[in-house]
Amino acid sequence: MKSFGQLRQVVEGQLRKRLGCREHGEKTGQFLGSNETKEEEFDPYLWYIHGNVYDLKDYVPKHPGGQLAILSARGRDCTAIFESYHPWNDNNRKIIAKYGEKPPACEPIYEDMKIEMRKLFPKKHKETKVRPLTVVGLCLAQATLFYWFFYVKTWWSCMLAGVFVAFFSTRLSHEALHMQMSHKPWVNRILGAIGYSPIAPSLCWYYRHVISHHPHTNDHDDVDVQGLDYLDALPPKYHWLKPFGLPFIFLFAPFTVGIGTLLEIFAFGGLSGHYVSLWIGQLLWETIAWFALHFFFGPSCFHYLCMWMSAGTIFVTMSQIAHAVVYPDSGPKAGWAAKQMRTSINFAPRSSFWYHVAFGLTTQIDHHLFPGISAHCLDDIHDFVVKPVAKKHGIPVYDVSAKTALGFLWTRYMTGQPVKLE
Repeated sequence: MKSFGQLRQVVEGQLRKRLGCREHGEKTGQFLGSNETKEEEFDPYLWYIHGNVYDLKDYVPKHPGGQLAILSARGRDCTAIFESYHPWNDNNRKIIAKYGEKPPACEPIYEDMKIEMRKLFPKKHKETKVRPLTVVGLCLAQATLFYWFFYVKTWWSCMLAGVFVAFFSTRLSHEALHMQMSHKPWVNRILGAIGYSPIAPSLCWYYRHVISHHPHTNDHDDVDVQGLDYLDALPPKYHWLKPFGLPFIFLFAPFTVGIGTLLEIFAFGGLSGHYVSLWIGQLLWETIAWFALHFFFGPSCFHYLCMWMSAGTIFVTMSQIAHAVVYPDSGPKAGWAAKQMRTSINFAPRSSFWYHVAFGLTTQIDHHLFPGISAHCLDDIHDFVVKPVAKKHGIPVYDVSAKTALGFLWTRYMTGQPVKLE
C-alpha cells in the first residue's frame, strides 16, 4: 500500500502531465523573454530568475518570507517576483549566487527606484507595513461581515455583507497575501485566509493575483482581466448590448475569482496553464475547512447570489479602473518595471475618499512596482521615487482624476478598445 507521500507524488505527477509540464531533470529550453517557450516547459522543481536556473530546495526552510512565498514561485519565470519583493538590499542576489550564477542587476530604471526607496524609508520594512490600527479595523469589519452573512442570513444582510467583502475583505486578504501585514509569514497566512473566506480558500486569490497577475500585468494571459473578453466577443454592431451584460459580469466575478478558480486548480492542476501544487501552503486542507464552514453555517444559494452581486459590482468597477484602460495594448516593448508603468494608471492621487472607496487601489503603478509595501506609503513613493525616476528615463506615468478614470473604464467596456494615453 502506498504511503501518503507516494500518493502525493503520483497525483502531482499526473497534474503536471495534464498541463504538459516537464518532469524533474528533463532538459528545459529558453524561457526569459522568449515568445516560443512557455512556462509549462520549465522543470517544476527549479526556479528561473533572470535567465538563470536555480535549485533552491536547501534554502526553502531558511527563507525569511516563509516557505509559501518561495515555493509558489518555483517552476516558473519568477524574475518579477524576485525583484519586486526585495527592494531594500541586494542580499537576495548574494544568497542565490550560492546556488548558481549570480543574477544580473535589474533594469536601470528599477535599480534607480530602489536607491530612492532606501532614501525615502531608511527604516525599510519596519515603516512600510500596514498600520496596526488598520489591521484591527479590517478584522472588526470582517467580524461584522461574518455576523451578517453566517448568522442573520437575510437577503439584505447578505447584500450588506457583499459590500463589506468589496471594501474590507478585499483589503484584508490582498494586503495579507502580499505580505504587507506582518513580518511573520504565518500571521499574513492566517489573515489572508480569514479575509478571503467569504469567497473561497485564500490561496485561490494568492495564485490568481500575487503569482499570476502581478508578473503578467495586462498581458493577454493576465487572469485578473480576462472577464472583459466575454463582452469584447460581441460584434461591434451589438455593442449596445454591453450594458445589459455588465450585471452578469458583476454577479459572476466573485464566483470566477473564488470557486471558479478553485475548480480550475483542482481540475487541471494549474491556473491559466501555470502549475499549482495542492500541498504548498496547505491548499488542500484549507479547501476542506472552507467547504465545511460554508456547508454547515452558510446561507441559501440565493443569499450567496445577493452577496456576489453587491460585492462584484463594487469590486469589478474599482479594481478594473487602473488596468482595463490600457489593456491589452500595453505600449512599446519594454523591461518589467517600465511595463508596469505603461500598463496601469493612478487615479485621484492623495484623495482619502477614493482611496477607501477603491479599497487602496488608487496607486496601482506603484503597487505593482513594490507589491510588498503598504498602500499608505504609495503616494509618497509615487511622488518622490517613481515620477522623478520615470522622468529621468523618459517613461510616461499616468495620473488622472477619478472622473476621467471612470470615463476611460466606460469607454473600454463599450468599445472593447483601450484608451490611448499617449
